[in-house]
Amino acid sequence: MINSEPMKDKGKTIKHPHTDIATIRHVPWKKGESKYEIYIFKKYSPTGKAQRLYRKTERDAKDYTNALANERKSFGSHALKQFTPDQRADAERAFAVLHETNFTNLYDAVSFLRDLKKSEKAKSPITITEIIEDKITDIANKNTQDAKGGSARTLQEYHYRGRKVLGEAYGSMRVIDFDNDTHFIPLWKKHGQEDHLLRVCKSIFNFCVKKYKGQVIKECPITEEKFKRKRDEPKIFQQDEWQRFINSALSTHDEEFGRRNTYGLAPWAVLGLWCGLRPHAELRHLDWKDINLDEKSVYVHSHKTHKARWVDIPDCAVAILRAYEKEQGVVINHRNLDKRERALKDRAGVSKPIWANDIMRHTFASMHWAKHQDEGKLISLLGHKDDDQLMHYRRFEKGLRDQAQEFWNFNPSA
Repeated sequence: MINSEPMKDKGKTIKHPHTDIATIRHVPWKKGESKYEIYIFKKYSPTGKAQRLYRKTERDAKDYTNALANERKSFGSHALKQFTPDQRADAERAFAVLHETNFTNLYDAVSFLRDLKKSEKAKSPITITEIIEDKITDIANKNTQDAKGGSARTLQEYHYRGRKVLGEAYGSMRVIDFDNDTHFIPLWKKHGQEDHLLRVCKSIFNFCVKKYKGQVIKECPITEEKFKRKRDEPKIFQQDEWQRFINSALSTHDEEFGRRNTYGLAPWAVLGLWCGLRPHAELRHLDWKDINLDEKSVYVHSHKTHKARWVDIPDCAVAILRAYEKEQGVVINHRNLDKRERALKDRAGVSKPIWANDIMRHTFASMHWAKHQDEGKLISLLGHKDDDQLMHYRRFEKGLRDQAQEFWNFNPSA
């Protein structure tokens, strides 16, 4: 092969920065070919003896000498003597990759990998699916014991938002690997930034922290501060909407619905609208023996908070309920209840988008505040712990005073 570089003087030494390790000389060969001789001093030679190597170009010779110097820096002056030819070749490949990383020498890179391996071995292999199932089992046990946090509604929520939403997205991932920004935020945004999803996911990870006493994760990876947002104002019925709703409930109460069943939703609508009872956690579990129309009160046990309270029944509601009063038995028949509710909303013209979760309860609270403006009383009737949740009802105060008058003086016969 003819060297493309111009011929140099015979035996000319090439300048380079590592002359203490090796010398580089340009050596002309016959028939116009030339090579560059690298003479490695005994002290730095991998074989333990002085060594001559040849490269075709000056650049190749200098690169080899630089790699030799880097090896010396990383492994020491005598370490290369212990290397086999395969180890030397492997080290050269490693140094080529090293230039693509943030490490300055091979020792730091290998040390990092060693520490990472130790750290990985110390991490718990528990997956997110395992924690979700642990949490669901815990809720199911509480449900059996009728304890706080074990309602059927809660269990259903964790089956959906825990097992289906979080579990299907990241179930096979280790709990320790779950990250707020990388994993939860995209999932949360994908599902409409639901407060319920945020609460369920936080509860699952906090359950992991508590159950394993910080041995799996030290704290919940979901940072609540990042998700604080202004609460939406509660959706309430307009005057014509709640009137259509209650009149439809009364007029269809005895109307046939399916086989051997009727709508039977008049007490459900009355107690939800004028007593503010929770539709699922409270209304569905009421018995007629809990209602005292003479005392104008109803004893409510919440399957959401697992606390009981007395709630006043206003005069307009007492007058309606007397027509349906029984000595005992469930107030609302559960057979096809969801279908009957949907059918009633459709007939009254208040199904979605008008209907929203707890719209009866929110309407009651807004109307009560507009008329009485009594924080303590409203907190007691709603079963809240404090007045934090009352702020959004106060915003409607002035605009609802006239409507509240009509609401509390409702007369179905009119």
